[in-house]
Amino acid sequence: MELYSKVQLKQYELIERLMKIKKLAALKQLDEILVRLEMESRAIESEEAIEEGSVMSLDEFSRKSNEWLVSNTK
Repeated sequence: MELYSKVQLKQYELIERLMKIKKLAALKQLDEILVRLEMESRAIESEEAIEEGSVMSLDEFSRKSNEWLVSNTK
């Protein structure tokens, strides 16, 4: 079974388990955990992008944005 299929299967299993939870407090706790995991995942992705050099500095972004603005407002 390929990785994508395994991921989908695990997602469905988790959804089924979530649907069985009836306590609001438990659902809120799970929501907080999911938010934390999403934030951690994004932080890791950002760190990897910085290490790979696939992001630009704020100054570079500002310069390119200004260049685009000048070239598209004539």
